[in-house]
Amino acid sequence: MNEDRLSPDDEAQELAQLVAQYEWMKSNNRNFYMDAEQILDIAEWYESNDEPESAYDVLIHGLSLHPDHPDLLISLAYAYIDREQLEEAENIVGLIDDEYSVEVKMLKIELLFLQDKVAEAEMILDTISEEDQNLYVDIAGLYIQIDNIPKGLLWFQKALALNPDNEDVVWTVAECCSSIGRHEEAIHYYNQLIDNQPYSSDYWTGLAKVYFSQEQYDKTIEACDFALVGEGITGLSDAHLFKAHSLFQLQNYAESIQEYYEVLDQGGDLLPEYIYTYIGSCYNEMGEWEQACIYYEKALQGVNVLELEKEAETYMLFAFCHYKVGRLEKAQELCRIMEDLYPNTPEPYLLDGRIYFQNNDKENAARCWDYILNKKPDDVPFLVEMGEFCLDAGDYERARFALEKVVTIEPDNLIANMLLYLIYVQCGDWKSLLTVHYNLEIPMDAKLKTLFYAYCEENESPLSKELLKKLLKFEENSPKDDKQ
Repeated sequence: MNEDRLSPDDEAQELAQLVAQYEWMKSNNRNFYMDAEQILDIAEWYESNDEPESAYDVLIHGLSLHPDHPDLLISLAYAYIDREQLEEAENIVGLIDDEYSVEVKMLKIELLFLQDKVAEAEMILDTISEEDQNLYVDIAGLYIQIDNIPKGLLWFQKALALNPDNEDVVWTVAECCSSIGRHEEAIHYYNQLIDNQPYSSDYWTGLAKVYFSQEQYDKTIEACDFALVGEGITGLSDAHLFKAHSLFQLQNYAESIQEYYEVLDQGGDLLPEYIYTYIGSCYNEMGEWEQACIYYEKALQGVNVLELEKEAETYMLFAFCHYKVGRLEKAQELCRIMEDLYPNTPEPYLLDGRIYFQNNDKENAARCWDYILNKKPDDVPFLVEMGEFCLDAGDYERARFALEKVVTIEPDNLIANMLLYLIYVQCGDWKSLLTVHYNLEIPMDAKLKTLFYAYCEENESPLSKELLKKLLKFEENSPKDDKQ
């Protein structure tokens, strides 16, 4: 193509004419000649218009005319990489004579990275001495591509050292720092960006995400508020989302719901089914279980499918809300669905067993609970959950079994010991109760009583009052002197 063109419009028009000429010749089976630069321009045009197969075809034609042209070989090798034909790409690389050029070295490095030959790639990387910001960014991108963010970050920072004012690189460095938990560095870079563009919603949203990762919810909300009055459109949906998440963590559920509605209105990248689960959880926390059920059902019956872990959680919360409003059959129906879909997930078996136990069907309750106990015999978090669940349901024997197993694995597990404390009070097992006191050095005073009152208040059951009476009786008759 003519290098003396002055106007970009003229250049685009000439390129379009060249592509049209190539396509006419090809469709009419005409033999035609083009120089290598023309072939590369046409291939690039096809790539930019998302026609990789046409780009590949023109490169093949070009090499039939110029079989040893290094730029054509490099472009064809990248075409094979895009088609995931790494062996063919490697064969093309072997045909390139100019092995000392940076372009060929970068091609070899990318191919070796994709073949998981990182050590070999880094040996070639050590021979590249050019200080070029774009080159460093390309190298960083290769490391990011193989999910080695720390090394990618090092190369991005090299590029930044050459041009500290490059906002795109500063932004990328901030994002990398955030993704690997280097939060203070990320905050520094986001603030640098905000100093230059104080009204950028994207930069404020990036900063908000870092604060959220640090569980600094008030600062997250503040950054989101700046994002929402700033300039830009890509960050607004995320700003509403992280503000909603933060309000949820601060137990401001009504305001959180309003922000989740804003996310739905914005129509961001996050699927609406996920927003429905978050709104459902707000209503769940507020004790408005009917409303929670509506949103959990919308999430599960939506057009888009939730990720497996989120789907399991949503099913469980959906079943729990039906249980809370007294629709026990519906709750059990959902438990059965979960038991089929996620046989290793304990929660449906726990709730299913609880409903059986509540209906005085202790045999089926035991079947549910023992099944999952056998599946997770040494899983401490599950055993603690099982113990608390069975204690609340009134199955003290099974609760005691699960929690005593925890204590054999982790003798200082405070939650397990405190739940055992409640069981020993209920069963009148004063000897075991004293063991808990002495092992954990728990004083029989207001501090312990406060903990017990908190448990009673949370569970709101007649059983709690009965336990409290037994606790008071125990304290009245317990030894006052540690020596005794």
